Amino acid sequence: MRIRWLPVVLSLTSLGMLTPAHASDLSEIKDTQKMILERLDAQDKVLKDIQTKLQQMPTGGRPQIDPNKVYQIALGSSAIRGPKNAPVTLVEFSDFQ
Repeated sequence: MRIRWLPVVLSLTSLGMLTPAHASDLSEIKDTQKMILERLDAQDKVLKDIQTKLQQMPTGGRPQIDPNKVYQIALGSSAIRGPKNAPVTLVEFSDFQ
């Protein structure tokens, strides 16, 4: 029963909100609308740039890993265990979060 009255109550409430707008209110609304449209245009431009870059990317999939390649990793002042001139160096990357 309450649901049938809901549209009537909403329409009466909205009629009470229809007060004449002042010129300053209208100019503020127009300024806000202009700002929103400018932001939407900027977002559209960014989206088109992203789409263009995605289309230009090679579609060959992931690059193949070369198991024979030797990777040079700068250790800097990292903690080292064992001799510095060992033929093989294992580097562990971790994040303590």
